[in-house]
Parts: sequence; C-alpha cells; structure tokens
Amino acid sequence: MTRVPAIVVAARSAPPPGTRPPALYPLYGLPLGAHLLRAARDAAIGPLTLVGPPPVVAALAEAGVEVERLAAATPEEQLAAMAAVARRHGADSPLLLLAAEVGGVVAAEIASLAGRCAGAEAILVARAGGGEPLALAFPRAGWLAELAAGDPGVHWPLAWLAQRIAQRGLATREETALPGFPVWEPRALPRAREFLSRVILDRLLAAGVLVIDPATTAVDVDVSIAPDAILHPFCVLEGRTRIGPGAEIGPGVRLIDAEIGADTQVQYSVITDSVVGARCRIGPFAQLRPGCRVGDGVRVGNFVELKNATLEEGVAASHLTYLGDAVVGAHANIGAGTITCNYDGQRKHRTQIGPGAFIGSHATLIAPVTIEAGAYVAAASPITEDVPADALAIARCRQTIKAGWARKRREGG
Repeated sequence: MTRVPAIVVAARSAPPPGTRPPALYPLYGLPLGAHLLRAARDAAIGPLTLVGPPPVVAALAEAGVEVERLAAATPEEQLAAMAAVARRHGADSPLLLLAAEVGGVVAAEIASLAGRCAGAEAILVARAGGGEPLALAFPRAGWLAELAAGDPGVHWPLAWLAQRIAQRGLATREETALPGFPVWEPRALPRAREFLSRVILDRLLAAGVLVIDPATTAVDVDVSIAPDAILHPFCVLEGRTRIGPGAEIGPGVRLIDAEIGADTQVQYSVITDSVVGARCRIGPFAQLRPGCRVGDGVRVGNFVELKNATLEEGVAASHLTYLGDAVVGAHANIGAGTITCNYDGQRKHRTQIGPGAFIGSHATLIAPVTIEAGAYVAAASPITEDVPADALAIARCRQTIKAGWARKRREGG
C-alpha cells in the first residue's frame, strides 16, 4: 500500500478557561486524542504528525504514543503548521488530516480511508452525520498548502478547509468509511466510552475471559487479563493492571496498576500499585495501598489495610488490621485489630514479623520493632521492644477482680 502521511490535529482543544480540552478527556486509561493517535499509528499508513496547542501536544506526547513529529501551535497557528507539514512531504504526496477529538474510530477504518486517498481524483471528506468534517484526505498535499494561503488564523481548520474547498469548486467525495463521531463536549464522552468499552470487552471475551456483566465492567485499554479469569459486575480495572489465569475479580473491585496472580479471588476491595500472588483471598472491603507485595496463598480479609507492606507465603490477616511499612514472614498469623504504629509524627518506621509468628488480637506493634520467627504476642499487648524467636511477649496490666463491686454500686454503697 502507498504510504500516506497523516496529521492528527487537536483543533477543538481551545475550551473556555478552566475547562479540560476535549482531546484530553479521560477515556479508559488514555486521553481521548491518544486513542485516535494509536489508531492512526496502528493503521501503519505513513509518518504521523500531531498538531495542537502546546499543553495538549505535551499531554498527548506523555501518553506514550509514538509520532514522527510534534507541532505545538496556538489555535490561530495550526493551519499554518499543517501547511508546513504538507510542504515537507511534497506537493504530490497524498495527505490525511484527522481530528483528534473523535470517538468510534479503529485502525482498519483509517487504513481504508488512506488507501482510497492515494491515487484518488477528488478530496475525500468524512463528516459527522453530514455535519462538520472529522477527516479530509488529499490526493495531493500541495492542495492543502495552496488552500492555506492567506490563512486568517481559524480555530477549526478542518471545517474552514472544507468551506474553502467548496468555494474553490474542487472535486470532493463524501466518505462513509470513517464512521466516527465528534467528542467536542462532555455530554458526548459517554458515547465514546460505550464504543471503546465494547471494543475492549469483546476482545477479552474472544480471548477467553469471562465477563459476567459487560454493562457494569470498566477495563482500561492497557489492562491485560489471562484466559479463564472471571470479572464479576462492578469491576473497574485501570492503568496497566495484570490479572492471571483463573483469577476471580469482583464484585465491587477497583484495581489500579495492580498485578493479581493465578486463581486469586478479590471482592469489594481496592488495590493500587501492588502485587498479589497466586491462590490468595482478598476482601471483602480490604485496601492495598501502593508498594505492597503479597505472596502466594495469603489471606487479607475484611477491613484490612496494607501500605508498603510485604506479606510472604501463607500469611493470614483476616480482619480489622493495619499493616504499614511492615514485612510479615511466611505463615505468620495476624490477629483481629492488630496495628503497626509506623509513624512517629516525623518519620515512618518498619515492623518485622518473622515466619510462623502469632500476633494476638488487638496487639499494637510500635515501630521500629521486630517479632522474630515463631514468637507469640499476647492479645491486647502494646509491643515496644523486640521479641526473640519462640518467646511469648505480654505487655498488659494483670486483671483484678473485685468481688461484689457491681452490686454495691447499684445499691448506692
């Protein structure tokens, strides 16, 4: 196929002050404009140039889509920047112009439009339901440079170019091979989300992922899910989350840049920037904050919070626990209500719990402190000193019984 250079122009990205440019609307892990750039790149049609206001160009470049050229230009300068790109490619080269603020477009459709552009006798115009153009395909880039002569500094160059083409009486052909739709305001974003969600979830279903209710499942475009994993309703999977085979996610789960091992179950929980091993049970109502590493076969139960913590294989922290800046050795047991006091008001400190240790309910581990392998901590003990291996630490007042005290109090004695 003849290589067709393309310009993606974020021409609608001059919104009222204090509002987000449409090209930067969030859409399943990337800005809206980055999805169009990816589709154009994946179409493999030719060199790709991004034109738009400096903040928008910078933000889209940070999204990681590789383009040959970045042309930051104010809205008034964009048409001149596009004409300069056209001249660089040569007057006889075909050239494709694409609006960045468009949803519902895939790579195959862009490749098809580019293929018909090369060698065509007329300028191809793809419109939004017969309205403003979403794409213009020039058989000769020189035509764009000529049309841009005397550029008045327009804010929407594709519409202005379409008007100039009509005024000049140049041959055009209306195209329906780019069935996209404009996303120029927030109320158009749900339609773009619905379209892209269907594309993402259809791909997962075809790969063997079990999506129980697609209507209530949101998966970012860069999420990876192995076959035979199950997504229950009300799951939100974000960033570069990775899910292993046989894992069961949900209901009610949010994963952000998380890695979940094979056959692990997570329900009604939030996991951020953390790694969970195989055959674990997480939740309900657990939170893993950034920096956690959970080994195989670990139980993190209801109302347990982890922060920058490592739980080695077989650890059980079943309920009502906070483990922050902690390392917990294999097969240790963390009783209900245990907390690590990791912050002294100025610095964070670490807690070390050895393999096979048993931490009784409502224990308070005041860091820095080490509980060595096989040690026991009695329930309700505030621990401020290291506990040797296989020892028992008790740090609480001895119970006192005052016989008859309650009866005397009731009788006013």
